[in-house]
Amino acid sequence: MKRKIRQAFSRIRRPFVLLFLPTVLILTALIVRENWPGLPQGVNRKSWLTAGDFSIVAYTDRQGNRYLDLCLTQDGKQRVLVNRVYAYQLEKDTLYVKGVSGAAAAHWQDGTCRLYTGKHYSRYAKAWSGISLVHDLRLFPLAEYNKLVSLTPQYQAFPSTSCVASFGSGRFRIEEVTGADGFRRLQLVDAQARELDIGYTVRLLRDVESFLILDGVLYARSKEGYARLQLEGEQYLMCYHDYGSKIYFSTHSDIQVERDLSSLSPSQQEILENLPAAGRS
Repeated sequence: MKRKIRQAFSRIRRPFVLLFLPTVLILTALIVRENWPGLPQGVNRKSWLTAGDFSIVAYTDRQGNRYLDLCLTQDGKQRVLVNRVYAYQLEKDTLYVKGVSGAAAAHWQDGTCRLYTGKHYSRYAKAWSGISLVHDLRLFPLAEYNKLVSLTPQYQAFPSTSCVASFGSGRFRIEEVTGADGFRRLQLVDAQARELDIGYTVRLLRDVESFLILDGVLYARSKEGYARLQLEGEQYLMCYHDYGSKIYFSTHSDIQVERDLSSLSPSQQEILENLPAAGRS
């Protein structure tokens, strides 16, 4: 009886393995591809700008989002230095780039580049030939640092989703949600924190009562406090009435959290304080 069972199992196992082995191999290859250092992602890759061995390349991901990468081409191979670029500028012999994964100052005439990669995107921190890794943006030479800081987010760098308002690269957005009580509410969301799963929630503010986008700055008011998110220089400030509550919200490392509005100018405080309080809709 046992012998018959083993023979039957052997007959079943072989086609089962033959059927699922290709699937396992394909999934393994996809996982390796997505985590291989510097390997270009997406389809329909097309160069927008080329400077020496460096180029800004547009591509489409599997969800249909269109992004930009900073790439280095050596020996016929293209490697990604900065993923999902949201700002870049070419000046004389240097291409300045900022993106979701980090920042770079590429000296295209001599083929060298200083590269900073955020701690959450270590797969792009590879010292390819001519690449010098910088572990803090502030360690760039002062002139390069000032230029990188001044770059203003302008290209899409986060998934395009339905929302009331999207700001800059799409990282910050006002979304409408329906609560368990059936009421519709607005919330201010940090898409990067959502992607990295930082904080207890991805919200910066819930129950947003009103917001205003003015001269490249997003102002928002809610029951928890205020937000002033400035694209130029990427100056992001949150102020919570209950300072302790900040731990329940997304506070990515580049977001400044304050107890009050005293660090803002009188005119900036006035804009926030004059935002109307709104009831539920």
